[in-house]
Amino acid sequence: MVLRNIFLGACFASLLAGCSSDEPIHAGGNSQSASVTIAAGVDEGTRVSFTTDTEGVERLKVAWESTDALFAVVAGSANTGNFTVSQIQSDAHKANFTGAFGTAPTQSSEVNACVKTASSTVSGTNMTFDWSVQTGVASDLGKYDILTGNGGYEPSGTSPIHMHFNHYMSFLKATVTLPVAVAAHTATVTLKGTGLPTSVVWSGNTNTFADLKTGNITLTAAPVSGTEVTVYAALYPGTVRELCADVIVGGTTYSNLLVTHSATLEAGKLYTVSRNASSIEDMTLWIPDAAWSKVIDCKNYKIADVMREPEKGSDWLNVSSDGTRVTISATANTTGAPRQATLSFTNGSSTTKVDITQMEDKDFAGTWDMTAFKAFYTTGDATITGVGTGIHDNTWSAIGTTPGDGAADNIVKEGVDYGNKQEMEIAYQSGGSSITGIYQAGTHRQNLSMRGLYENLRTKGSAEVDYSRKSANVYFFIDTNQSNSKNQRLYTGTYAGQYANLMPEFYNTTTSTHWDFQYAWTGGSGYWWYRGDVTVVGHTTKVSWYANRVNGYQNLSGNLRVVGLQVMRYTGTVPSANYIIREPENLGSPKANWGAYAITYQGDIVMKRTADGYKEITIGGDN
Repeated sequence: MVLRNIFLGACFASLLAGCSSDEPIHAGGNSQSASVTIAAGVDEGTRVSFTTDTEGVERLKVAWESTDALFAVVAGSANTGNFTVSQIQSDAHKANFTGAFGTAPTQSSEVNACVKTASSTVSGTNMTFDWSVQTGVASDLGKYDILTGNGGYEPSGTSPIHMHFNHYMSFLKATVTLPVAVAAHTATVTLKGTGLPTSVVWSGNTNTFADLKTGNITLTAAPVSGTEVTVYAALYPGTVRELCADVIVGGTTYSNLLVTHSATLEAGKLYTVSRNASSIEDMTLWIPDAAWSKVIDCKNYKIADVMREPEKGSDWLNVSSDGTRVTISATANTTGAPRQATLSFTNGSSTTKVDITQMEDKDFAGTWDMTAFKAFYTTGDATITGVGTGIHDNTWSAIGTTPGDGAADNIVKEGVDYGNKQEMEIAYQSGGSSITGIYQAGTHRQNLSMRGLYENLRTKGSAEVDYSRKSANVYFFIDTNQSNSKNQRLYTGTYAGQYANLMPEFYNTTTSTHWDFQYAWTGGSGYWWYRGDVTVVGHTTKVSWYANRVNGYQNLSGNLRVVGLQVMRYTGTVPSANYIIREPENLGSPKANWGAYAITYQGDIVMKRTADGYKEITIGGDN
């Protein structure tokens, strides 16, 4: 069969080389006296063509083989014949085929012939070629080639019908790059492209082609070496666009691996594609709410597949490619909440992951759910008797909540019902004054106001986003009033008319090995503050104030560590022992120096919120 053997290498002569000898090689054949001979010649072809990406020296070498056969049709008739090789010349570019038609052609009849291949079937005067399944091996390309010729029939003497056969298929050698190296030696490759031809019908009457069908081409035995799969395929001439490959190797499927963006293929030529496996580095960015884009110069980078996490509502993060540059972009964040998304895209050989968190300090305004490891609180109305140290709450009680699963490590866990969910409302104020903490270094801008810890107590706070460090923090200022008076008046709720202040709950490492309630107040001109670390996943933002030893205490001074937040109640504007509402002394030993709390959040404290329009989250058992 013509092209049964195709040799690829730098050592072969030009495809235009002529015959080196006329000495025949006999290969048997038809010896009938009424037989017809077709003298078939093929050029070895022009020099192999290459794509603009690569220049190489491989050539096609064409040879007739003793098993080749022709199907011939007398033009304009139903008269057909089959011909087999009777003689091959030494350079294998010329051969005689002998056979017979159903009826003898008339003088000067035009005869059209086509080389029969394993991928062809005959029906009447037509031959259908189907190359949708190939081996993908270089030496088998001839099985899928189409060669046709025509000539005039002259019955006088023994003159053969002289025909010159031309190629009607082009040939592709492509290197497909896998994301990882594999140990297998062969792979099954499915070529996919826009309008990729898979079969055609040759008309013996007119020597023309029709009924071109398109689809995928499967290569069953493509060679593999490390991360490279070498593909040889016979393709119908024309322009191939967005040619990709699905590769199954070692039981794993790699999808949409790029072969070439576009290639115009000519018949009889071999095109070698060694694609530039360009790659883009992963990136993690924190950006403000304004629309954002980043352009990366990356020639020949085709985006084959894009994945987003989370799947819902992450289309604000996009990627596109024009073949020269890759553009990653984010739309403006108008949700009123922080958001995060991960975009993964591949060019067929490498995958790039882009993780973007988009937020500003104003995005912390909204309703939050808050919980702590434990919560303690007083109940009932305050009965104020006496003055100074005699101010007691006679209905004081130590009611508290603990995790439903009996956890004892003081860490807030997802899925644990803490039974002490609290709703927090955060308002945002642009700008704000700078405040310096005296026990923890740093100056912070007061731009938040938080309500929900207790009655109508409003707690000052700060949200800060550091885009260069890819981090954000939220701070509670323990000095709720930020003035000499310190305490805030409660205007609504059970304790309206009293005053309250937010204070740290201390743990004293020198006097106790457990959580130790200690009443304290600020005072002076300095401000305490309590820092929470911010994480954003998808549309949910979490602020965590760690109190357990593993995650790190909020260290203040000496042996004291902040392990929670508590609200203290007073009868006046000054956070003094003379005005604090205490636990009554008759509950045990005298506690004149002990302060009664309104509520204490102890252990790790977590606040969460989810942007409107997405699944609402709650703290505790519903997580």
